[in-house]
Parts: sequence; C-alpha cells; structure tokens
Amino acid sequence: MKKIAILCCIALISMLVVVPAGNAGGSKNEEVETEMSTVFDVGMMVKGSFQPVGSIAFDADNTGVLSVTESGKDADKLQKAWEEISGQEVLSVRRSKRVKNDDGSTEMRFIGVNVERSNEGYPQAVMDYLSNKYGFFGKPAR
Repeated sequence: MKKIAILCCIALISMLVVVPAGNAGGSKNEEVETEMSTVFDVGMMVKGSFQPVGSIAFDADNTGVLSVTESGKDADKLQKAWEEISGQEVLSVRRSKRVKNDDGSTEMRFIGVNVERSNEGYPQAVMDYLSNKYGFFGKPAR
C-alpha cells in the first residue's frame, strides 16, 4: 500500500514539473519569467446570444491590446471605443454601493469611481465602460 502511495505521489509531482521548450538544457538556476495576462472576449448580445466582435488582452501593467475578429458596424464601433479608452490613464465608471439611511434601512446607490490604469481593477473597469457607454459585453476568454 505504501509503494502505491509513493508511486502516486511521484507521478503527481512529475506532472507538475514542466520545462519550457526554450529552456531545455539550460542551467538549473535560470528563472523562467512568466507574465500574467487577462483576456476578455468582447461582443454584443444578439437575440439572447453572445456574438463576439473581438478581444482585449491586458498585460501585467494593464496595457491592453484590442484584436478585432469580425467586420462591420459593431467592429468599427469597438475600434472607435478602444481608441477613446486607450488614450485615457483614468476611467470614470459607476459602481454600486450599499448605503445605510438614518432610519436604519439600506439602499443601493450608484457612485462614480475613477480607476487608474495602475489599479488592479482596471481591466474590469474597461469592460464596465464598454458596457455602460457602448453596449458591449465582456466575458473572460477561455
């Protein structure tokens, strides 16, 4: 039973160790640099179905790159919206906030929030801006 458990552990560990092709044969002390990115598919809702128009990929510095995958008026609209957004260091978006009233009841209010490009929530702010101002929807790419 111990042998099986040890073999299973070795098999699991061996699946976790991956050597990038570009580093094969490199020194063991070299560090592989990886960058996190966030990618959203951007599109419109047509008859209840998401129709992709393009995607926006954000790097670790929240610099976004638009890739348009369709053509037509929605693609043109997305490109114009992206030109506007990418030229701004700060986006003004709406957020909901629960506020307690004097009588003890609570209500939801929309408040304006400025989100800087350096903020970790910037990619989501871009999606909110595209949705609220231009009618696009964003969903995390797979």
